[in-house]
Amino acid sequence: MAHKYKNIFSPLTVKNMTLKNRIVMMPMGTNYGEQNGEMSFLHINYYEQRAKGGTGLIIVENASVFSPQGSNGTSQLRIDHDSYLPRLYKLCERVHKYGTKIAIQINHAGASAMSSRTGMQPVSASNIPSKAGGEIPRPLEKEEIYEIAKKYGEAAKRAQTAGFDAVEIHAGHSYLISQFLSPLYNDRTDEFGGSIENRTRFARLVIDEVRKNVGPNFPILLRLSADEFMEGGNTIDDCLKYLEYLNDEVDIYDVSAALNGSIQYQIDANYLKDGWRAYLSKAVKDKFNKPCITMGNIRNPQVAEDILERGDADLIGMGRGLIADPEWVNKVELGKEDELRKCISCNIGCAGNRIGINRPIRCTVNPSVNEDEVYKKVKVNNKIEKAKYAVKEDDHVVIEIPAPKLLEIVPQNIPIDIVYEDDDLLIVNKPQDMVVHPAPGNYEKTLVNAILYHCKDNLSSINGVIRPGIVHRIDKDTSGILMIAKNNNSHNCLAEQLKDHSITREYEFICHGVVKQDKITVDRPIGRNPKDRLKMAIVKDGKRAVTHFEVIQRYDNFTHMKASLETGRTHQIRVHAASIGHPLLGDPIYGPKNSKIKCSGQTLHARKLGFIHPTTKQYVEFNSELPSYFVEILNKIK
Repeated sequence: MAHKYKNIFSPLTVKNMTLKNRIVMMPMGTNYGEQNGEMSFLHINYYEQRAKGGTGLIIVENASVFSPQGSNGTSQLRIDHDSYLPRLYKLCERVHKYGTKIAIQINHAGASAMSSRTGMQPVSASNIPSKAGGEIPRPLEKEEIYEIAKKYGEAAKRAQTAGFDAVEIHAGHSYLISQFLSPLYNDRTDEFGGSIENRTRFARLVIDEVRKNVGPNFPILLRLSADEFMEGGNTIDDCLKYLEYLNDEVDIYDVSAALNGSIQYQIDANYLKDGWRAYLSKAVKDKFNKPCITMGNIRNPQVAEDILERGDADLIGMGRGLIADPEWVNKVELGKEDELRKCISCNIGCAGNRIGINRPIRCTVNPSVNEDEVYKKVKVNNKIEKAKYAVKEDDHVVIEIPAPKLLEIVPQNIPIDIVYEDDDLLIVNKPQDMVVHPAPGNYEKTLVNAILYHCKDNLSSINGVIRPGIVHRIDKDTSGILMIAKNNNSHNCLAEQLKDHSITREYEFICHGVVKQDKITVDRPIGRNPKDRLKMAIVKDGKRAVTHFEVIQRYDNFTHMKASLETGRTHQIRVHAASIGHPLLGDPIYGPKNSKIKCSGQTLHARKLGFIHPTTKQYVEFNSELPSYFVEILNKIK
């Protein structure tokens, strides 16, 4: 019950963030993210279960501020681009439902990055590996140091925009900031090396950039290896000295310990007693009088209460403990301590899976780490069996399948440019900056929302509730002709024509440079870019893609072109145009970073669409005039 552990269940306010209790979920990697660095829905569910379980503050595992250079892990989260905001926002929304506050840890791996994953030599303060036998990193140039510090600030601003309540800067555990702070990694002779003041200079730059971007009232946490537990490394006394240079803008200290070479004190070995690190947080708290988090094999709620009662720390961090039992806080508050599923610090499923063999985390004592207790919905012979149970002949297996969660797509009265309409078809002229169908971050004001209002229930259902009637799509920033199927028969007929490559599809675009040949055919396969999953690329094992290009008009530095598609691959025109040295004007992904002509997206317009009508069986063709944005750009480049 709450009164038994009055300190655990007392609130704490830090600037504009009030925590309902003193239990913090620590940032521990999961390998649940998408390959492109985006947060997966499985990942969101994992954190939501810990919020539902009563946790006061969740600190999301480290997110890269600069990829691929600073990446760590096979599916590490990224926060170095605005494209990652929608799912991060969804995560915050889900966690906040339960009154839980949420922060995200921002990080650059430095020498702990691996060239086998990033495709480049790791960087660091010096040319010293972050662990024995590790890769030799390249020392950062001064201008690079300042650039990376700015990346931290930009990442923190994104975290604030996404809805996080605080941000944590990782300055420990052999990552980049730690590599500057520790004399074991830093042998520089410039203003970023040597004395304690100089070794803190990079961390100081990072903190200042973060504060500049998030403002005065947004809490900043700093994670430390307060004692590195390695000969020649920083001790707690050294830590207290270097924090004098960092203290003023830090709101909460996350007092951890150790480096790669002393990892048994970072991911605690099972022989270390509950709460053994509390003396480190006490030292930091006593000197700087700021809220401190302590962690380290804290499984017993009485140990947590005693630490808080003594004033050794203000917050209790749990990582593996909340992997083992997401309901830990609720059970303790309700007096159900006998039901706690305690971590045994075996480090097999969590650290072993993630670090050792690059798998998603699992747990020896919790068979359902990220699915709540779904395993209890499977019974064998009317009994709940363990996941390892081998089904035998004549076993009676009952599976309780939860009802699907339906996504409601709301019809909206949004004006649409209708080119043609009958009982079977709707041909529309999509404007630039309109998304075709709902997706994370774009659930409203899409073309689907508009056609649902216009067509009511008269749309094909083949592509489900998210894409009713949608036979094909074009990118958000691409304008032009699209066909919508109003019934399943029409949809099947049109889809078959797309499959057979018999549909006429012509586009117009403006590209960089003067194209010399009047006509060019590009027949090169397209697939996901192996180094950046947000991009497509010409890859050996990709799907066949054929684009016919034709010059319409040449200008001094640009060319107005026509493209006819034989196939319909994602970003086909954009990738093929870039492959011949003429990327589209305004293309934010495949085009040059800087252009004298300012555009809101690629100048690409779906001009013509022709096909066999599903009912009349006659060839029909529809055209769309160039939109005003396109014409304006043409006038600028003449």
